[in-house]
Amino acid sequence: MSRLLLLPRELRDDIIKLVINSYSPPPRNPHDPFGQAKLKRHLDCTYHKAPWSGSCILYDPRSHDYLPNCSALLQTNWKLHHETMERLNKLRPNFALDIMVVDNTQLWPKWTSIPMVSSHVETVTAHIRTFRTEAGWQGFLGGPGEPPSMTWAFYDILKRFLNIGPVGPGYSVNEIGRGTTIQTLQIDVVCPKDLPEGTEVAPEQSGAQIYFPGHIPFVEGFLYDEKKKYLMHPKSLARFLWCWLEALLHMDRYSAIHGAILFERVGTIRLMVDGELFKEWNLATLLAAFPLDGPPQTFERGTEADFKSWREETYVFRKQAGLPVIRHGSAQGS
Repeated sequence: MSRLLLLPRELRDDIIKLVINSYSPPPRNPHDPFGQAKLKRHLDCTYHKAPWSGSCILYDPRSHDYLPNCSALLQTNWKLHHETMERLNKLRPNFALDIMVVDNTQLWPKWTSIPMVSSHVETVTAHIRTFRTEAGWQGFLGGPGEPPSMTWAFYDILKRFLNIGPVGPGYSVNEIGRGTTIQTLQIDVVCPKDLPEGTEVAPEQSGAQIYFPGHIPFVEGFLYDEKKKYLMHPKSLARFLWCWLEALLHMDRYSAIHGAILFERVGTIRLMVDGELFKEWNLATLLAAFPLDGPPQTFERGTEADFKSWREETYVFRKQAGLPVIRHGSAQGS
């Protein structure tokens, strides 16, 4: 018999709750044991012309890193299984994700809390941290007719979760079709701390630019030192993400095919810097605010449903998922 069963039920319930909501610390830096040698490149993005963006994302391939916190409790014995399920049935799960931006060229995502398997998630909080190990090509600059590759990398991580949940690179977005909805998506850009010697945070005014010789943005009063490594200012990264999200949510002829999934599966998006609100989008309000026939030229590419049909289907899907719904022309949510 498990020793846990010898404890009073009230204490056992507290322990079960703590296990379900437990949090594993993220890697301290790119040189942690989690390091690059153990990571696996993975590409979901096949719908755009920037094939290099998939190489910007490196996942930890170890399967146990994607196990829900409740797994061991559910598999110990029938009594603990039953008591854990009682707790899970009442739970509104909150997931946590750490994303390391390494050298402005790679994203290293790692799930730090997966309470349970669920198609309806209350909150996903993604903490974004920046690290610099060397200078080189940087993914925050776009190419001819293409947005920056880091745009696609961030989108790839988000769409992957909405399609198949917090799973490793062994799963394809086409393998699991149920999808996941999020009441609140919180994206928190974390200010760098305990910087190694020779590394500094660039001025906020420099924006999402390159920080190596030959590509230094001019900022009055800022003297660039080529012997130092510079990290993007957290508010510059937040503005980059703001512009990217605004473009997706604008739903024009280019972004609609990518932005539609956010309206279908997300309630609210909050962009923060060190826990302080930077920008917030209420998806139900934005969806209701579009013109009756949608933004001009939305879904014009021939294979997509017309905007009115898509919006009606989205209203139904959001209501079934428990997401807020505000119908076009209505001031009240349902």
